[in-house]
Amino acid sequence: MEVLAGGSKLSESQRLLDSKREKDLTSRLAPRGDWDACAFVDLCQEQADRPSSDHQVQTLKAIQEIEFDSLLAHLLAG
Repeated sequence: MEVLAGGSKLSESQRLLDSKREKDLTSRLAPRGDWDACAFVDLCQEQADRPSSDHQVQTLKAIQEIEFDSLLAHLLAG
């Protein structure tokens, strides 16, 4: 399991971004291949007023689920 700071699993998040062809989100969330947790929070705040049907909002929610699942697995394993 590739766990990065902040509990996110870059490989799962990257696969999600690749499958949705979210190059803009990828460049903001993982510049140079390194996950930027602060950028993720910033993007979520930027998208807060957009409708939940928006494709980027849905992608960010899916990444949030990956991060939460990773955190929960870490807590339950420890």
